[in-house]
Amino acid sequence: MRQLVFLLCCVFAHNVLALAPSKASAAPHYKRAVTLAPHVTELLYAAGAGDYIIATVSSSDFPEAAKHLPRVGSGITLNNEHLINLNPDVVIAWQPSQASLTLTPSLGTLEIELLFSQPKRLAEIPSEVRRFGHLFGTEAIANAKAEAMDRRIQRLSQSHQDAQPVSVFLEVGSNPIYTIGNDALFNDVLAVCGAVNVYGSSQVAAPQVNAEDLLQKNPALVFTTLDNPKAQSERLAYWQRLQLPAALNQHFHAIDPDALYRPGPRLVDAAEHICELVDAFRVARP
Repeated sequence: MRQLVFLLCCVFAHNVLALAPSKASAAPHYKRAVTLAPHVTELLYAAGAGDYIIATVSSSDFPEAAKHLPRVGSGITLNNEHLINLNPDVVIAWQPSQASLTLTPSLGTLEIELLFSQPKRLAEIPSEVRRFGHLFGTEAIANAKAEAMDRRIQRLSQSHQDAQPVSVFLEVGSNPIYTIGNDALFNDVLAVCGAVNVYGSSQVAAPQVNAEDLLQKNPALVFTTLDNPKAQSERLAYWQRLQLPAALNQHFHAIDPDALYRPGPRLVDAAEHICELVDAFRVARP
């Protein structure tokens, strides 16, 4: 349920680009950052700036060092007084949520920067790593990390650019059934692998799914983000009882939810895993 709530918050967010205020162009080299989203925490560590994080939110649990950071709230609710008393020079959020916007007057008065990071494409993740390397003065580490990710993404994209499309369904909630619809980042990940989201043209970002409708769409692959093997087996059995061909043919696979839902460096890992599964289907397909 925690994963579904996080996903629904993500996909219903406003389409706000990750733009830094004008001060960022001057490369201020921040030294005291508060991160208000787990993917931001991961991006800063990837950029070599993890030591400059002085606090984060409860869901920031990767890498291991992030588990030991002080907390300022859940991301949905924040302890504003505690955050301000930490005396950060920058606060970095995922998107302009109610929680982050309530901070704006206090941050403005104290001249504390409020930045946002909301990648919309897989290729924007290494760009964000470079950006934070620039802002925290850790360019050498950040640029090397970003270049490595660029090569991995380019390799995936180039190797699948002429591949025959494979239809995919991602189940993110089972009672009721939910999926990801017209979410730009998830659909871009699939496109890199030469795959297509069967609900990618949905009018909403997280549509509720009718089982009969999914049977008619007949996806080639079904992905679940359940991280419990027993629950995974139960969902596989459910779709097999309904005679969904992908389930009957064992084209039902688990994807690490944190890697998939967080637009940070581990999404590149998730993309590689998805591409492997899509490629395996192509090989096995009659």
